[in-house]
Amino acid sequence: MARNKFATSQIYKMEQRSIEGSYEPGETVIIKSLDLLKQKLDALRSDGPSKLSIITDYDDTLIKSSVNNPAFNSFQTLENLNVIGPGFFERLQQARATYEPLEIDSKLSKEEKMKYMVEWRRLSLKCFVDRKLTRERIKQATIEGKLCFRFGTADLLKTIVEAGLNLHIVSGGIKGVVTESLRLLEVQNGLNLGDAVRYIMTPDIYDEKGQLTGFGERVILTGNKQDFVTHDTCPLIHQGDNAILMGDLVEDSWVANNLHLKTTLTIGFIREMECYGKEQIEGITAVSYTHLTLPTNREV
Repeated sequence: MARNKFATSQIYKMEQRSIEGSYEPGETVIIKSLDLLKQKLDALRSDGPSKLSIITDYDDTLIKSSVNNPAFNSFQTLENLNVIGPGFFERLQQARATYEPLEIDSKLSKEEKMKYMVEWRRLSLKCFVDRKLTRERIKQATIEGKLCFRFGTADLLKTIVEAGLNLHIVSGGIKGVVTESLRLLEVQNGLNLGDAVRYIMTPDIYDEKGQLTGFGERVILTGNKQDFVTHDTCPLIHQGDNAILMGDLVEDSWVANNLHLKTTLTIGFIREMECYGKEQIEGITAVSYTHLTLPTNREV
């Protein structure tokens, strides 16, 4: 069904590999045009690493989850009943029941939907503040959680460091969870990321005792990410540079629209391809679906 909506010249089946958990038995990567892919790879190689940046989403992109293996994402790590506790958990569920139907309501305009999504996110974030979570509790929740990086993420980070590249994580997730999970991956794999990773996310705000008191005024969500990705927030990325973009929603492929890049190689981990028509995913170079991993041992 999904394959018919995407013009492909070749479909690759690859052996499933994962760090932990049980996922779908096979992986599928769809490439729109092998010639276009080769052209983009040649352009990236020709311009070299000094002109290349990696821009990626976090939840369901670097982190992998599926219906068959519901590994937590950064937000669900704190939504967990054991972390948020009763009462607050019910508040989160009530907010979901109210706003989730609005999220998928095709009659609403993009602007109307974004307004409701920001309201939903602010209500959820307020639960974490009212619960009086601390920086240390968030770190502990990350250690105890079920976050699972896609196979090859550590290798990707190692390559980024060795090549002197920079990784921009543009995410609507919880920054405290994201940064702690990457710190754990760094320690476990003997990496030294230094300043290679930059975060474009809604910031967590803590008091002098480490208690969570709020979040940044502007809320970053999938639908408004591109408004936050500019040369001011990404000073290491210059007009005319190249980038590899990764995300789990078609909207993630638009995040660099304001950067005026020369060449973009876009990899989409699209969960529900049947929701998109060919014209909507035309700008994605390679698409994987059913929560697939990056093929780290061969070029795609």
